[in-house]
Amino acid sequence: MFKKMLAPLILFVISALAWFNAASLDSQSGREAPSSVSENNTSLMTPLLSARRIPVFLQAPIADEELRNGVDGLVAQLPGLSCVNLLEDGRVIFEQLSNEPVIPASTQKLLTASVLLENFGPDHKFLTRVVSDTEPINGILKDDLWIIGVGDPLLMTSKYAERYKDPFLYTDIKDLALGIVASGINQIEGSLIGDESLFDDMRFVESWPERFRHTEQKQSGPISALSLNAGFVRWDPVQESNGFNTPAEEPAEHTASVLKGILEENGVTVNGRASKGLAPETAFFEIATVESPPMKEIISKMLLGSDNTTAEILLKALSARSEAPGTSSGGATIVSESL
Repeated sequence: MFKKMLAPLILFVISALAWFNAASLDSQSGREAPSSVSENNTSLMTPLLSARRIPVFLQAPIADEELRNGVDGLVAQLPGLSCVNLLEDGRVIFEQLSNEPVIPASTQKLLTASVLLENFGPDHKFLTRVVSDTEPINGILKDDLWIIGVGDPLLMTSKYAERYKDPFLYTDIKDLALGIVASGINQIEGSLIGDESLFDDMRFVESWPERFRHTEQKQSGPISALSLNAGFVRWDPVQESNGFNTPAEEPAEHTASVLKGILEENGVTVNGRASKGLAPETAFFEIATVESPPMKEIISKMLLGSDNTTAEILLKALSARSEAPGTSSGGATIVSESL
């Protein structure tokens, strides 16, 4: 108890001595000491010996101690390895594990976003194409139709995108189907094949623990250059978490299958099946295309929702700009070297 009273008592004595010393100097210099009451009988707003008149540099230690006591209670409620650093004008008031290295987790998306904007530009759009190695004749395509994946992370159906509470721009796969219809094709005698060869075939980041993958937490859908609905074939209509979703075993084949269904709903007959494969070099007849939102919108969605699937797809797309197939490690290297 005595220790708590000691500091205020010392400050009071210092202030009192300073006041009396000033009064003594005025007396010695021949000046009248100021009257305790002014001639217009106006009282002082702050009492002369109030603690508010104590210099700030003398108040700071007590104020800091009170602030530390208040912060202690809040910090005690945080997880044990939480880092806290409280400063004022560069002066450390409170710290806990402030120099302890920790796993950066989703804050890495900020670095990834910066490098993506630098390399792709804010207005870059991913162009998903549908091609064939022959031209349709009288509305009939006698060969296969290929969907070329370019790493658009927001290629979705409206049902998947609109389940989210916060609306965002996305690439509607129905627009791609309607583009095929608009080309005049009403019958495809071959198959509808998804080409995801722009990326490697690793569906998850190799360094991830098993609990992050499709068996447990599903931190990300299976990564593919031709992924639809973030790589999920089924999802909870209410819960937004990936943990409630069912991943596609073959994302490119799933995308082709959904596109086939939309085409058939719009009067196009597809004789073949939906599958995945590598488009031949002769498949240069472009039938239809669909553009993604600009990169700045994709990144906005990634950051606001801490979207792991989008981040991982974009990382491989970044790698593929230098050398195909795009890899997670290649993208991570580019990010690291750009910092």
